[in-house]
Amino acid sequence: MTEIAIGIDLGGTRIKAVAIDSNGNVLHQLYKPTNDGDDKVWKNEVAAAVKELQNILKTEKINIGLSAPGLPNENNTAIAFMPGRMQGLENCNWNDLLHQPAYVLNDAVAAMMGESKFGAAKNKKNVVMLTLGTGVGGAILIDGKPYQGAFSKAGHIGYMVINDE
Repeated sequence: MTEIAIGIDLGGTRIKAVAIDSNGNVLHQLYKPTNDGDDKVWKNEVAAAVKELQNILKTEKINIGLSAPGLPNENNTAIAFMPGRMQGLENCNWNDLLHQPAYVLNDAVAAMMGESKFGAAKNKKNVVMLTLGTGVGGAILIDGKPYQGAFSKAGHIGYMVINDE
């Protein structure tokens, strides 16, 4: 039996939701506005997207992966650090909001994992990725595994500080 999963990409301008099978086939996708300034709106939109995909797929329990800007906590259940944008994102427990387990990753790390499974980095053991969107990000794959490093900061060039003095 083919496994099905829901992926949510919570961005600064929109929410992208997709249901895929284990072969990477897109079964259904949705797009919704983020309305960055109002966390009640985008949190409700994420929950509504998951519910809509579950109804389309006719299933209650499903694997959920959620990517968002910022640095995830050590258990990958929430974004622990994302100052200055998307108020309400930091420490939002997605398991509670969605009423089932959700694995939370930084959006650049999630993009790299998607590319390593289905895209340009498929079958590659070591990859460095740069992402450009509402913000700047990056990710590192070492021996086929995402390298998050201390405080999940590895590869996030958007968080680099360059002292020119």
